[in-house]
Amino acid sequence: MEEVIDQIGEENIVQVITDNGPQYKLAGQVLMERRPQIFWTPCVAHCIDLILMDIGKIRRVQHTVEIAQRIIRYIYGHTWVISLMEKYAGGEILRPGVTRFATNYIALDSLIEKKKALHQMFVSPEWQESRYAQASTEGSRMEDLVSRQSFWQWANAMVKAIKPLYEVLRAVDSERYPQMDFLYHIMEKAKAQIMEADVAHAQEYIDIIERRWGAQMGRKLHLAAYYLNLRFQYESGIGMDDELLHALRNVIYKMKPDPEVAASCIEEEEVELKYADPIYRTFTNDNPMLDWLAVQQQEPELDEPGSPRRPASIKATEATVDPQQWAERNISRTPTANRTWLEGSQSAHD
Repeated sequence: MEEVIDQIGEENIVQVITDNGPQYKLAGQVLMERRPQIFWTPCVAHCIDLILMDIGKIRRVQHTVEIAQRIIRYIYGHTWVISLMEKYAGGEILRPGVTRFATNYIALDSLIEKKKALHQMFVSPEWQESRYAQASTEGSRMEDLVSRQSFWQWANAMVKAIKPLYEVLRAVDSERYPQMDFLYHIMEKAKAQIMEADVAHAQEYIDIIERRWGAQMGRKLHLAAYYLNLRFQYESGIGMDDELLHALRNVIYKMKPDPEVAASCIEEEEVELKYADPIYRTFTNDNPMLDWLAVQQQEPELDEPGSPRRPASIKATEATVDPQQWAERNISRTPTANRTWLEGSQSAHD
């Protein structure tokens, strides 16, 4: 990776994206330590595919997919049955692949669309009079599977719950539009839709998403991009969201460690901050943007691996915000950092 970076020029690179394998993750961490101003993130599509793969290992989901695969394999294993199915269904059933779980979702969704046609096929005179429908044959077993309401209930619930993730996968796989500034939004929206789609099992899916996405894709770059997306900039609460503001500051400092440069880079957001963040409105000196960037020390647990510490030239004591107001807003979240800032500010004001 470093050879390619040297060819392109480090100053021309913001982000490096790789697969999610352990060796790539280790290489990404080393890269950010050596080149602190470059972001490394794993592939979003691969991450979502791993989420879908983990969901596919849930016994209930696995059993439902296996039944669907048996039905589809049987139909496409017999030419006469294929012809009869196409007569009633008016088309083919999309067949699952053997690698990505997303293809199993597509096949199951296709099978559900053909549910009525399959019922009609298995009760039709052509089927009932054929040798495939004879007792104890594989065909009779497939007829029994298709008639099970429990299978269709499980299949419907599973497809409704997984559809939001599949939509995210389609969005990030598309090369038509860049998705960086939408990632946080579409993933949060997907989780909300999953909670509504399958209330009984939603938390099981959400836990898998948080385990994979939180560990691999919970990057400050995505949060900062979401904050700067004009489509969401004026939504209620966005401008005052502490996590998003932390992410924005950390990203700016990582890319532009010099405080003066960092302040000028975000100057275009000044109007929004005036109305969004009450702390920003307390600054009265000639460079409120610089003070806004400086008021809160970076918290170690929020930093990206490889992110530089805040420049020593930026001291919390330089800020002119009212110490009591700052303490009331932040003391519960990072007591050590804020006490240090508060004591310094009181000394500065004395």
